[in-house]
Amino acid sequence: MSIVWHKGVHNGLINPQQFVACTSTNAAKLFGCYPQKGRIQVGSDADICLWDADVSRTISAKEHFHACDFNIFEGMEVTGNCFATVSRGNVVFENNTLNVVNGAGRFIARKPFGPCFNGIKERDLARQREEVAVDRKPYDGPVFKPAA
Repeated sequence: MSIVWHKGVHNGLINPQQFVACTSTNAAKLFGCYPQKGRIQVGSDADICLWDADVSRTISAKEHFHACDFNIFEGMEVTGNCFATVSRGNVVFENNTLNVVNGAGRFIARKPFGPCFNGIKERDLARQREEVAVDRKPYDGPVFKPAA
């Protein structure tokens, strides 16, 4: 997310609202869990990331909370970082400490092929309608035959 913030918001290419769409709302729509995720409204999960847009840091696998010992962005310097996260009303990350309770997660059933896939079938049908066969005689020229 910090790459989007630095390249987009700091350079004036997008505004903070578009940053939220890029990193939260659109992702929730893509993965089929919007509006349960990716939106602040009554009935949604109220997962909120509190963001410091001015802090700079270097990405390192030694500091992330993933169950692996590498990071494809290792050594990249970025501007902007999460300093706290609230999940369903509980502070789950603060002061660089993960405060989660085992089993607190909740399964969200999702339908396959959500809104991001709307229009694909129509697009494919329109493309098929425009496809035109090329009328030509079969090839009758020389054919390469490799030596045995």
